Amino acid sequence: MVTGSSHAGVVVGDLLLPGSVPGADVQSVQCRGFSKRVPTPSRRHELPSEYLTLIVGLGDPLVLVDTQGRNRSVTSFVSGLQHQFAVTERVGHQHGVHIELPALAGYTLFGLPIAELSDQLVDLPAVLGTGTAELVERLASAGTWGDRFAVLRTTLVRQMARGPQPTPAVAWVWQRLRATHGSARIEQLVHSTGVSHRHLAARFREEVGMTPKAFARVLRFEHSLAMMRKDGASLAAVAEAAGYYDQSHLNRDFRVLAGASPRAFLRDRSTSSKTR
Repeated sequence: MVTGSSHAGVVVGDLLLPGSVPGADVQSVQCRGFSKRVPTPSRRHELPSEYLTLIVGLGDPLVLVDTQGRNRSVTSFVSGLQHQFAVTERVGHQHGVHIELPALAGYTLFGLPIAELSDQLVDLPAVLGTGTAELVERLASAGTWGDRFAVLRTTLVRQMARGPQPTPAVAWVWQRLRATHGSARIEQLVHSTGVSHRHLAARFREEVGMTPKAFARVLRFEHSLAMMRKDGASLAAVAEAAGYYDQSHLNRDFRVLAGASPRAFLRDRSTSSKTR
């Protein structure tokens, strides 16, 4: 099933894919169809997220900006979980489909250790296989975004049917961390699974893409950013609500994950949105 809505030139849909955790038959995965003309090069920080990013490009490429000057152009790709921000540049006709893919869904979909994708941007054929070219062609020829989403869902469901299933202990810890925005005590979660910390950390990294501790850090960051954008609360209050030791802890994580202090990041984003 595919559902969707449209706003600001972007079509947003929900793809119902097979469930990734015990007891869940399906999971809803957000999918966005985009088509925009970017007349001059525009750069932005891509922030760490709990999701893998899957892009099927139908227009001009995206440029991954390397700090060493080794920029790379990509069209259809998968980006794994990130331990820090990345910089991308867009210009020309940006057109395609963007999926926010839960890590465990990625593990089943691609059938490989998701840690191999962490902090990487990998061309889609390398992980999705020889059917990628046919998928791109079918998406390009589809008449509507709804048709494109349906084609994409059919491809992903077929691929996931052949993939490995997550380890139950990993799936349970992953669920609990997501449900608590990364604030649950990892030691207690590991104890509840009945497996060793070393074993769980290794399996978690293979199936999710990073250790439970690193994943919890990303979740806290995302939660704190959402609170700052929505509530306008003080940074001290945000830090406490998000499970940081103190405001300094929040500031340190922001500098690594967003490339700026919380105040500077929000100020820059606000200025950018007003000038578009």
